[in-house]
Amino acid sequence: MKTVIVVGAGIAGLSAALSLSKQKDVSVILMSAQNNEDECSSWYAQGGIVTIPLHDSVQSLVQDIQNASDNTSNPTAALFLATHARQDIQDILIDQAQICFDSEYAKEAAHATSRVMHCKDHTGKTIMQGLRALIKTIKNISIWDHWFAIDLIKQENSCIGIVAFDKKTQNIFNVYAAQTILATGGIGQIYSMTSNPFSAVGSGLAMAYRAGVSLSHIEFVQFHPTVLALEQIPQKMLITEAMRGAGALLKNKNYESFMHLYNKEWKDLAPRDEVSRALFSEMEKSSSKSVYLDIASVLSASEIIEKFPSIYAYCKKFGIDITKQMIPVTPAAHYHCGGIGVDTTGATSLEGLYAVGEVSSTGVHGSNRLASTSLLEGLIWGTHVGYAPQNICFATEKHTKKTIFTFSDMQIDKMSLDIQTIMWEKVGVIRSKKSLKKAVVRLKEIMEISEHIFQNHAFSISSLRLRNMSTTAYLVAKAAYENPHSSGCHYIVS
Repeated sequence: MKTVIVVGAGIAGLSAALSLSKQKDVSVILMSAQNNEDECSSWYAQGGIVTIPLHDSVQSLVQDIQNASDNTSNPTAALFLATHARQDIQDILIDQAQICFDSEYAKEAAHATSRVMHCKDHTGKTIMQGLRALIKTIKNISIWDHWFAIDLIKQENSCIGIVAFDKKTQNIFNVYAAQTILATGGIGQIYSMTSNPFSAVGSGLAMAYRAGVSLSHIEFVQFHPTVLALEQIPQKMLITEAMRGAGALLKNKNYESFMHLYNKEWKDLAPRDEVSRALFSEMEKSSSKSVYLDIASVLSASEIIEKFPSIYAYCKKFGIDITKQMIPVTPAAHYHCGGIGVDTTGATSLEGLYAVGEVSSTGVHGSNRLASTSLLEGLIWGTHVGYAPQNICFATEKHTKKTIFTFSDMQIDKMSLDIQTIMWEKVGVIRSKKSLKKAVVRLKEIMEISEHIFQNHAFSISSLRLRNMSTTAYLVAKAAYENPHSSGCHYIVS
């Protein structure tokens, strides 16, 4: 029996576990740092999942992916995504996980036609619940919740497992396996404004870097143009693009539409990078912390509540009635288009190590992701992830670590906040060479301090998070500094 470790339990991790469990000689460990389904970005994916309806074509989707990416998408990867879209959604999500999608397809930014499948405005949540329920019925999948991956175990040019912390026993173990799959999600929490959950600090990316695995285009961080602009919320509520697809208009501080000034053809449905920069410019002009999204003047109250029940209920909690009022919105770090370099099987440069979902860089998105392709990418690469039958016996080996921790969580929180501020101000929507250079210098210092804390003090979840967060932030800033050419979501000025 071969053991496979899948680290991460979003749509990519669940799809990989499901796919590999069908191998007769495989035992799958699904390892997750949380035991809550909502502690992953997949849960919060309101917008939906792209497919190929009968009125559409593979070629049309590939072309839209290329257009949105500023012609930087890898054609082979985009074709692989589009070719498998309809069948994998049918086989995995509809037939096996029994997801009931809405009857109508939605149109979103930069899509030439309506091709996005929805479950109201909580598509990700519904998919996650269906997949998680299915996974729990499969005998050769073991769910290890509350296990925190720390580092990869490397032997020559092979990955033979991971070092992980079991929160229940408070022990660190070497966990050996024939194959390790990273599905650890994104990096949004390295920014002060993000739609991502608390865990999204680039842990998989940082682990891969420390093991010498090849990374790809990590400067490409996509900012979602519309998240709820309320300062008291650390994880910003996403306001789905489907709302603009339904006719909602972006308006400035004076309640005037402005997107036609930035993109005459697509206007409010322009690609995300263009809309984010437009919002950023309008906010700078008026010295305001948000612009507004107006759906109330486009749809009736009953239509708004029917189409966007989650957004309506959430905004109502904070005193905003979206059937009557405009929604204050701002750009926020949302999706990492770069990551660990992989092929169409998810294979990395390190034998035995695979990466799927947002932690990977498949090449599909290039420098800017087309709306609602992320869930599909996680599903497809997870489903088609390669199987590496290495001759490694499964085992767990207890690790030793110092037990005296003298560095306070308050100090760690201060450094985390410094990282988020630096990234937002200097490695954000609009970047300059001068600012990036300053960011690289300071982030390298924080990364070195973080590593020292981790190596010389007892283990804590806070120190592990800071270690990964600082490494990821430094790598993104460094890659941005070293790329002088603007493309998609990497927009650099002199």
